[in-house]
Amino acid sequence: MKTKKRGEYTKLINGVEDNTLLCSASGHGKGLFGERIIYDFFCKGETIIGLPSHKLNMELGYAAFLPEKDYHKKGIKFQQEKPKSMNVKFYHFTTPNFPSNRELAPHKILSMDIKKFKNRLLCYYLFEEFGETGFIRLFIDEIHKLKNNEGIFDLVKKINESIKKTESFGVEAKAGDRRHLNRIVQVLERFRYNPLIFQHDCEFNLDMKQIIKDQKHYHIFSSRYISDVKNRDLITLYLLLEIIEAKQKNPNLPPVCVFMDEIKALCPSSVLYEFKKPLNKIIGEILSTCRGLEINIVATSQNYTGIADEVRGAFNNVCIGKITDLKDLGELSQVIKIDRNVRQEILGLNYNEFFVLNLEDGIDEGSFLTYFAPHCHCERNYNFDRMYKQKYPQKIRKHKKILSDIAVVWKKSQT
Repeated sequence: MKTKKRGEYTKLINGVEDNTLLCSASGHGKGLFGERIIYDFFCKGETIIGLPSHKLNMELGYAAFLPEKDYHKKGIKFQQEKPKSMNVKFYHFTTPNFPSNRELAPHKILSMDIKKFKNRLLCYYLFEEFGETGFIRLFIDEIHKLKNNEGIFDLVKKINESIKKTESFGVEAKAGDRRHLNRIVQVLERFRYNPLIFQHDCEFNLDMKQIIKDQKHYHIFSSRYISDVKNRDLITLYLLLEIIEAKQKNPNLPPVCVFMDEIKALCPSSVLYEFKKPLNKIIGEILSTCRGLEINIVATSQNYTGIADEVRGAFNNVCIGKITDLKDLGELSQVIKIDRNVRQEILGLNYNEFFVLNLEDGIDEGSFLTYFAPHCHCERNYNFDRMYKQKYPQKIRKHKKILSDIAVVWKKSQT
């Protein structure tokens, strides 16, 4: 086997517009490697944004702590670095399930701006359908007509009025019929008792531009108190589109590094839910768009072939760690076209060793012993809430007031 290079992967996968996928079996260092990559991006001045993890365990949030395990501290010493904790901000979208009286790390509670749903990709996901259908066109047209203080209830009322009578090209014409209204109401019903979407002037709406401007913190989003899987995926999609919009409208914003843990759970090749089918196509399109906007995507997965084709094709760097599923390695070899010698090298990898492939240039970059991030990593039996309370007792707080304020805004929007 070739001699493994130490840390030199940063020259290969820390470009300005790279999408990097890390694949290895559970417990073989892909999380550690991902954390090191985004730490290197952070040191280069990029804004770090962690999207909600499907493991719901605040894994990247442990960056707020110093490492405790001996192997980690020895590794950092070998790297001639010092242990450090990162400045972290936590975000969660509003939900009735968010604990109001429990002492937690401080979270900024957010809502979605209803006017952002003019974006067709969000509509295609919500309605689980592509194309210029009558109800999607009606939905978008009426959002355009909303005033800044009008929300989802006002939208339904406007749609109801539009299907009765409207004017177009100087003549009276119906914008749709009762079937269109019923279809839209069925889709929006999920937000009636689980409010996420608020009027444009709501003070709790996400402001991605301000987040990207803040390069001093890790910005970590969580969905661990949102039980509905489709709503959790909607949040991830909404965040990605907001990052893209902010960068398109403000090209002078700093570069962004987005961390997506266990992307296979978000975009599986074998779908359990029907809404995953349009989501896979949409996420694949979005990740390809990111590469032209100084947005780096770093994603992890336990295997390669379990990720939807549309999504894995958006990555130009693939880093393969220890693989215990030989079938996955065989299928991966057919997709990426790696030869027998490379397969043998991958099978011989040890903990925290990865074989780097640059798919765009068709280059096998070789095996690397990867470095650790200087901050803490989520280990087995760790509990984030308990650890945060121990390390930062002066920072923990209850979120009862802000949740109550959001509930008041939602109640007013129904009148």
